[in-house]
Amino acid sequence: MIATRTTQTVQAAIRAQKVTGTSAEHFADLLTGAVIIRETMAPNMRVQVALRGAQQRGSLLADAHPGGLTRGLVNLGHETAAEVQAGPDAMIQVSRTFPSGALHQGVVRIPSEGDLSAGLMSYMASSEQVVSMIAVGCKMQAPDVVEAAGGYIVQVLPEIGEEPLRNMISRLERFKEIASLLASIDAAPEKLLEALLYDVEHTKLENTPVYFGCLCSPVRVVMSLVTLGREDIEELVKNRRSVDVTCDYCGTEYAVGPEQLKPLLESS
Repeated sequence: MIATRTTQTVQAAIRAQKVTGTSAEHFADLLTGAVIIRETMAPNMRVQVALRGAQQRGSLLADAHPGGLTRGLVNLGHETAAEVQAGPDAMIQVSRTFPSGALHQGVVRIPSEGDLSAGLMSYMASSEQVVSMIAVGCKMQAPDVVEAAGGYIVQVLPEIGEEPLRNMISRLERFKEIASLLASIDAAPEKLLEALLYDVEHTKLENTPVYFGCLCSPVRVVMSLVTLGREDIEELVKNRRSVDVTCDYCGTEYAVGPEQLKPLLESS
């Protein structure tokens, strides 16, 4: 069993993407789901979970890295007032990057009458062949203010007996809708585990961090400008013009001047 609190992480990601309302809630849940799947299946690998909204309206992307760095992207499509819906007809795609560079991908449709948690469970069952109970939730105070966010995953070992299995399934049924519970316990993973494992003997194995962050840097931004082409770079340097670049993930703004562009001409 893994439980996580992602309140500060998803709050920072929501503000960086300037997303509100239902889309913000689904974005928070997707980020939490990506963290849970990474910690469960590939703690040392990068995991991305994408949600394509119902009726193909908008998309969300959660990007979870080893060590806990987590970020995301929101695309509401052409309709600025649209909300990304995570119900039936929405699609979830999970991608894992192996150390060799190879990519493993799985795509599932959120089940009828289901939600994002149901979609994540469907992915684990169909693509990973692991039966799991997953619940993610986010309690909002305002359209862009997170009160509490987090979730859990439970995977049953093959050797478990029928009676303990029935008892656990019955208990988890009471924790499907966990947003209010998360708010009442400040989404503390220790308290969530206590509630889920009440009176069940267990051993805590490990704590790992989760935080909002980004991989952008001045060097990465400069190197990305190689795609402009030599003639365009020469013109910028000659006219002593700067290039303004904004990171899609965190919103950090960079101004790349002629002196920073000159090395690109030398390297080409």
